[in-house]
Amino acid sequence: RRGHGNDPFDGVFFGNYGVHGTEVLQLRREMLASDDGVIEEHVVATKLTGDPNVPAGRVTFRANISRRKRVSFSSSAMQSRQMHKEYRYPEELQVRHLYPGRGQIADEGFTDPRWVDGELLVLDPRSPIGDGAPLAFVFCMEEPPVDFVGEGAREVPAEDAATRKVVILLHKLDLTRKKEAAGRA
Repeated sequence: RRGHGNDPFDGVFFGNYGVHGTEVLQLRREMLASDDGVIEEHVVATKLTGDPNVPAGRVTFRANISRRKRVSFSSSAMQSRQMHKEYRYPEELQVRHLYPGRGQIADEGFTDPRWVDGELLVLDPRSPIGDGAPLAFVFCMEEPPVDFVGEGAREVPAEDAATRKVVILLHKLDLTRKKEAAGRA
């Protein structure tokens, strides 16, 4: 399946990284050791374009896409509701499958890089989010709250840190059509 144009986990994708804007990623399949030491298939996303925190050439996320790690959302309405409730994704998002993963975050200048838990979602083409994006990577980031009282901004204690969920919608670039069009020109 590697390198096949229809492989949802292989190819060049673009995703919106919020304040950093749109970035281009290369997704590919790799055999890697899981947390329990078992060698399994993963999808690895490397940034082709980067940002001040995680630059180009660095892995931005990876997810275990082995069959034993896949969570499938049932087509049965009752089972689907239960799965969406358990994983906290509204049914309306139409998540088909979920794979556990890790996202890489860092401070500016790629200082203090670290991995945080995340999930790779395979979305139904009719999902109302992402204008047909087939994949999304979701992870949580802790952000220290800032107190603007007094002389200026200052960080407050870590126990008051806010957690925000980050969703990166991934759209696959179809480079074959561009090649074909260039060949006809």
